[in-house]
Amino acid sequence: MECFESQRTMRWWGGPAFVPQGNTVVLGWYPSVKISDGAGGGLAPIHYWELNSSTIDDTIPCPVTSLSNPTDKELDDYIEWMEANDGDWSFMDYDPTNEWAETYLAGRAAIVANPSYGSGGGRAVAFGPHPEDPIWQDDVIQDEEDNSSNTLMNGLYTWQGPHTAYYSSTEYNWRMLRRAAAWVAGDVPDSSTELP
Repeated sequence: MECFESQRTMRWWGGPAFVPQGNTVVLGWYPSVKISDGAGGGLAPIHYWELNSSTIDDTIPCPVTSLSNPTDKELDDYIEWMEANDGDWSFMDYDPTNEWAETYLAGRAAIVANPSYGSGGGRAVAFGPHPEDPIWQDDVIQDEEDNSSNTLMNGLYTWQGPHTAYYSSTEYNWRMLRRAAAWVAGDVPDSSTELP
């Protein structure tokens, strides 16, 4: 069954790597190659982005002084402003900076499960990449072209390449998601061929 291959391809849109602790089990790992590093290298180097200075007024917090290492206060101020402005921030124009993003994913945990999460002892599964989204063959993530409509709503990164074909149907990774949901609910079938 294809869900049980030793390697799976999943779309990544900036999700985290996990640091397993306690009885957390790693179900999947990111590849050992870096996606992007701070020197502009890696499989698909991408930049940090910041609000376009012409869209900033007195109600918007100043951009953080170091995109790769913002202070807690800078992040708190920015989050407070975003919450107070009810999503207006998602339509403001962003520009790429000269700073390369470091993804910190290579060889780290991409999918984790915990059989006794939290004080209630519930089960949890977390995915860093997005298995619900289809993937293209031979495509890579890149910075979006800089223009006047680079917004968080439209996206700052894009998948570039020939878009020749999907690795598989949109169902390619959905079996994994269904089984994760069934496991969390305590109802994973004994048969690997039976859908939850």
